[in-house]
Amino acid sequence: MSNQDLHRRIKSALIWLRTDHPFFGTLAFHAEIKIGNVVETAGTDGRFLYFNAEFVKGLSKPELLGLLLHEILHIALLHPMRRGTRDPMGWNIAADIVVNGIIQKLTSYQLP
Repeated sequence: MSNQDLHRRIKSALIWLRTDHPFFGTLAFHAEIKIGNVVETAGTDGRFLYFNAEFVKGLSKPELLGLLLHEILHIALLHPMRRGTRDPMGWNIAADIVVNGIIQKLTSYQLP
């Protein structure tokens, strides 16, 4: 699967997300998608959504939706901007606990 095909798959998932959860889906359309091997799985710096091509290839649709929403919630909750001088690893773990709890409570998406 080429990066262009992955980009289309992610864009398609964003449309599903927007249908299921319009608020979060709308936020997602303001982020730029970057596909490559810069990150191990996925991540965000608050502006870009980074996806590892090999990791995304193996995801089911519910897992891709869960991953997208996970990264979008980090942006919506301003996690990259609020970290400040806190320990990056500890901050990310705490932020993931919050984000994953929201996903599990509000959706039927799966977390990879």
